[in-house]
Amino acid sequence: MKFIKIFILLNLIYWPNYANVLININIRAGDTLTVKYYKPFKGFANEDLQMVYGTRVSGQFSFSLTISHPTFIKLIFNNAIVELLCEPNDTLQLKVKDVLKSKNDWLEIEGKNRKGIAYYNLIYNRVRSDKFYKIRTVFEDNYHSGGDVLFDRIKNEISRQTNWVDSLLKTKDISPPFADFMNAQISYILAWEVGEECNKYFEANDPLSITSSTIKRRLFEVYNPLDYRLRTCLAMGYYYTYFAELYKGTPISADTLSVIVNDTPFYSLAPLDIQGYLWGASLLAHYLYDPDTQRNCKAFKKYASKFENSPYVTFFNSSDICSPKEKREVNMINPVDMDLFSFIKFNFYGKRVFVDLWATWCAPCKMEFKFYDAAFYEFMKDHKIEVVFISIDDPKRRDQWEREVNTFNLKGNHILAETLLQASLKEVVYDDGNVVIPRYLLADETGKILSTDFMRPSDPQFQNEIRKQFR
Repeated sequence: MKFIKIFILLNLIYWPNYANVLININIRAGDTLTVKYYKPFKGFANEDLQMVYGTRVSGQFSFSLTISHPTFIKLIFNNAIVELLCEPNDTLQLKVKDVLKSKNDWLEIEGKNRKGIAYYNLIYNRVRSDKFYKIRTVFEDNYHSGGDVLFDRIKNEISRQTNWVDSLLKTKDISPPFADFMNAQISYILAWEVGEECNKYFEANDPLSITSSTIKRRLFEVYNPLDYRLRTCLAMGYYYTYFAELYKGTPISADTLSVIVNDTPFYSLAPLDIQGYLWGASLLAHYLYDPDTQRNCKAFKKYASKFENSPYVTFFNSSDICSPKEKREVNMINPVDMDLFSFIKFNFYGKRVFVDLWATWCAPCKMEFKFYDAAFYEFMKDHKIEVVFISIDDPKRRDQWEREVNTFNLKGNHILAETLLQASLKEVVYDDGNVVIPRYLLADETGKILSTDFMRPSDPQFQNEIRKQFR
């Protein structure tokens, strides 16, 4: 009987019970909304394989999706990111306020966990670097104090950053599943940062990494990476840290792609579904940053034979990872420093222009490059639109920028923005605020900028919006 009770309990925790979540959104005239969600990987919320529902400018927008456990959905209002932790059988109502009392009070949220969602997005997670800065401060102040003292301070800081979750649960403003997953989300991401700081402070100066390993292993005991709650948390780095620690003492190639092709990665110690998640994410990262067709194709075929039902297999089957690429014509524009308006008029007066703002360090930018296929260029040619790529990389990275332009086979016009153009982009496109990429601009034949925040090429409505702009 005891065994049956345990079996039933485990099924209640792990067995997927799928249900819908409905999200209704109301945005103001002139505002832009991009709706994305993470395509699950056997229960994982997965930021790498984002699905785009679409983009709307003002008005009502509703959508639903089927989930088996609390899952993050990412929305982008203009450039403000909102992450919704949605439970099955939930309905969320979101409304952008017409009158803003403060920068932290621009969005109304209704739903059974509305206070938790609002606090996480509008207060706790508004400045993402703050939470990591606090962990770094703990290391700065205590790394000489010994492993025990440092570990206690780390635990206290993680606990401090989740106190608001426990407070809202106590007042019944959030549900127990919401509190459970939110605590896991914050704790695991902070624990990953602890691993990064251990590498920084100890491993370079301690060949045996005793202090680093001790802290990591004690964290793994407190925040178990194999806990089912981690599957919604996107803390992929924490998985890597965990299995790398278990693998210590065994030689491993520095070239991760070679490991995937020729050997067994260190995360083969993980359960099979987690292996598939980590292998696929590693392969995707290599495909984005080093699109060497022959090596990536070999790695993909090995991966597909082992994880044939993985969403990564579906993704790569629809890509050109195993197809030779046709060499495309690339025009490298001389780096004459000028502002944005002068740059467009000087180089493209009399032509319609689509501008892609990107950088070699921007993974989401590179995710979009797969949509620059033959059909895309044919469409732009039919509508007499010049495709222009402006890189905001540091000029010192010019060699890498030139390599990646050719590696990604990006047909069109390319320039590495220098001082004046960088400053102009920040002023005109971002209103002197934070620079977020990728970002897309549209200009007409006179050089007038029609949009400083045009939709991504991956958006299903991209071609329709182009047609509307150039009727």
